Amino acid sequence: MKKRIISLLMIMCMVMTLLTGCGSKPANDAENEVKSEASESITVTDMLGRKVTIENGVAEKVIANNSGVLRLYCYVGSIDKLVGVPEREKKDSRRRPYALANPGIVELPSFGQGSGDDFEKILELNPDVIFAIDDNKANLDKMQEKLGIPVVALSYGTGVIFDQEV
Repeated sequence: MKKRIISLLMIMCMVMTLLTGCGSKPANDAENEVKSEASESITVTDMLGRKVTIENGVAEKVIANNSGVLRLYCYVGSIDKLVGVPEREKKDSRRRPYALANPGIVELPSFGQGSGDDFEKILELNPDVIFAIDDNKANLDKMQEKLGIPVVALSYGTGVIFDQEV
């Protein structure tokens, strides 16, 4: 149980780290910040240990490529940066608490069924970063290479639902 909580906290910290570059700045510093943000990039280590670089250091447009990662993303914060959702999120939203709490999800454009394989639809939405759940690093590296968009792996951790030690 402790491992699961620690994993969830790590996921939240990672997502918040990506999104903190998107906060607002005081008006008098805005010009200087725009110049420096445009040239800086940030590198994060995702849940699979991959180093992922976000070129401008800002993630204004985000895709969560399946229901699991969308759930984690919604638990962390606002859906304002989401630019698309898997089609199944629109069809079956009444059974998902995170979708009930964020009814705007069903209004977002769809980018396929949720496996993240419909690259053309993803490219049409032009996200700055894609959050994904996949245990296979090669799959995520392939997606990132084909799309030219940073793909950050999230994970629920290695814990099981019913831990015999608890």
